[in-house]
Amino acid sequence: MLQIKKVIYENIDVDRADLVTLAEAVRITGLTLPGISNAIARGQLTEIIDSSAGYHGRRLLLRSEVERFEHGRVVPA
Repeated sequence: MLQIKKVIYENIDVDRADLVTLAEAVRITGLTLPGISNAIARGQLTEIIDSSAGYHGRRLLLRSEVERFEHGRVVPA
């Protein structure tokens, strides 16, 4: 069976302090950048796009998910 991946962009209201960059996520989790990117691709981390940061936007993550990310998965709060 084949599947299609759909990406939906929605405007959200989130405090900037509740977000981290991918580089910060690497430092917090101890994973590599490809490891963080893989977690995003698998849907384990929520990616937030800051569209005001230029043509491609800036990729950010929810701090609460990154801080709970252990051994390749987000640990429930």
